[in-house]
Amino acid sequence: MDFTGKNIQGYTNGVIKWLNIAEARDFTMSVKGKIISKFDNATWGIAFRGEGSNFYSLMFSNLGTYWLEQLKSNKWTTLIQTRAHSAIRWDEENELTLVAGGDTFEFYMNGELVNSYESSSLSGKEISLSVWTAEGVTARFEFDDLVVKQKP
Repeated sequence: MDFTGKNIQGYTNGVIKWLNIAEARDFTMSVKGKIISKFDNATWGIAFRGEGSNFYSLMFSNLGTYWLEQLKSNKWTTLIQTRAHSAIRWDEENELTLVAGGDTFEFYMNGELVNSYESSSLSGKEISLSVWTAEGVTARFEFDDLVVKQKP
């Protein structure tokens, strides 16, 4: 997917796009993704437990960082602050695995547990791939080997 963040607020913000891929509350999802861009401000990830405009958003950057946010009632809340992890490969393909069971979420990158989080705040079933760029930034996002397994 080729994506360019349009200038909406004078190059001070970013633009996000979601691609709905499945519905499940408890699941394991894995996907390989790569960002190709000469700019640093590009990310990809997964929006999950979605219902309308309420969801969790787990994002990874091409600079080796990740974070978790929640959008609920039109308000963004940071749940895990932006941080680096050695399992995330800079400017290379990375395999993200998300395990959602009950109120516990586990995040793996390239087979290594990066973090986990517990919350019962959202209970929707929508799962989406997400891409984001800063305004004016062009990036190519490549995805492969997408697998979603719903837990019984």
